[in-house]
Amino acid sequence: MQTQARQVGGFWLIAIFLVSFFCASSVVGLLLQQVGLADKDIVDAKYRQAIADPRVNLLFLGASLVDMGFDPVEFDAVMRKRGLCVSSYNLGIGGMTVPEILPLLKRLQTSSNHVHYVFLAPSFWSLEAGRFPNSIRSIDHFDFSNALAFAGYVASFHRMPSSIEAKEYWNNIAIATFRHYTNIGLVRLLLTTAPNKYYYEYDFREAFLRQAHLKGQSRVERFIQATKDIETYQVALRQFIVERAKILESESASAEQIGDDFPNELFDYFMQAVTIARTITPNVVAVEPPTITYPAIDISFVARLRSTPVQALPFLDFSDPGEYPELFEPENRYDGSHLNSKGAVVWSRLLADRVAAMIERGVLEAPSSGACGAQDWKVPDIR
Repeated sequence: MQTQARQVGGFWLIAIFLVSFFCASSVVGLLLQQVGLADKDIVDAKYRQAIADPRVNLLFLGASLVDMGFDPVEFDAVMRKRGLCVSSYNLGIGGMTVPEILPLLKRLQTSSNHVHYVFLAPSFWSLEAGRFPNSIRSIDHFDFSNALAFAGYVASFHRMPSSIEAKEYWNNIAIATFRHYTNIGLVRLLLTTAPNKYYYEYDFREAFLRQAHLKGQSRVERFIQATKDIETYQVALRQFIVERAKILESESASAEQIGDDFPNELFDYFMQAVTIARTITPNVVAVEPPTITYPAIDISFVARLRSTPVQALPFLDFSDPGEYPELFEPENRYDGSHLNSKGAVVWSRLLADRVAAMIERGVLEAPSSGACGAQDWKVPDIR
C-alpha cells in the first residue's frame, strides 16, 4: 500500500514538474519575443510589416517566386494609371509552402479589416520549414497544431519533391516542436547576428528597414549572362514546354498526372487556404508564377484548376512561355525558378493589367479610393 502511494505521489510530482516547466517556458518564450526574437523570424516580422499600415489593401502570399518576382511599387503604379487605388504588399517568403500560409491567413482573420484582395501563389514543393528544425522560423511555427498540419501535408506526397525522405521531415518537425515548447537554445539564437541559413535566421526588421520602399520585395539584380548558363536554361525551357503540353493536352492525361505527382490531398490544403482567405475578403485570386522548375507539380495544379473550375476562383496563369515569352527570356531571369528585378517589373505590369481587366469585368470588386494616398509608403512601427 505504501509502495503504491509512493508511486502515485511520484507520478504527481512528475506531472507538477512538467506543468510548471512548460508554464515557465511559455513565459520565457513570450519575454524573448518581446526583446527581439520575433524580429529574427522572417515570417512573423514580414507579416507584421504587412498589416501595420492600414493603407495596404492587397496581400500577395507565396514563396520565393513571389518574394523575388512581384514588384508592388510597379504593380501599384500601373493600377493607379487605370484609376484603381491599390496599395499592395509582397508577402512572399522564400520556401513558404501551403501549411505555412494557413496560420498567416488565420492571423489575418482577426488582425486586419483593411485587406481587400488576397493573391495566393502556392508552391506545393517548398518544404523548407521542415528542413531546418533549429531555425527561429521553424521553432516559432511548429506548435502542435501546425506540426500536425505540416506532417499531414508531407504524408500527402506520393513522391517527395526532393531527395529528403518524409521520415526526415517528420523528425525535424518533432525537434522544432519540442524546441517551440521548451525554448531550448533560443537565447543563443536571439544573440545571433549573422544568418545561419540564408533567410531562415537573421534580424529581418533591421535588414528590411533599409529596403522600405520595396514593400516586402526581395529584389535580385543578377542576370543570366554566362553562355553556358543561358544554354542550360534554354534546354530546360524547351523540355518544360514539351512536358507542360503533355500534362495539359487532355483531361485523361491531366488526371493521370495529377493522381501521381499532385494528389488530391495537396490540393485540399490549398483549398483550405482559399476558404480562410474568403472569410477575409471575397476577392481571392490564385496565381501561377512563371517558373519551369517543377512542372509535374506546378502544371498539374494548373490542369486541376482548368479542368475543374473551383468555386468560381479567379485564376491567373503565367506558366505558358508561348503566351508570355518575355517572362521566360534569359535577361529577365535569375534562374529557372525565379525572375530578376527586370523580370519582376515585366511580370508585375502584366499582372496589374490582368487584375485591372478582372475588376472592369466585375470578376473582382473595385477598391475604395483610400489607398491612393499610399504612394509615399513608409515602414510603420510594428513594436
